[in-house]
Amino acid sequence: MPFLEHSLQMSLRQKSSQMPQG
Repeated sequence: MPFLEHSLQMSLRQKSSQMPQG
């Protein structure tokens, strides 16, 4: 289901964006 995969990717991006990279 591409929809579920897309939602998971979005959630992961939000988490990664919250945490400082590096």
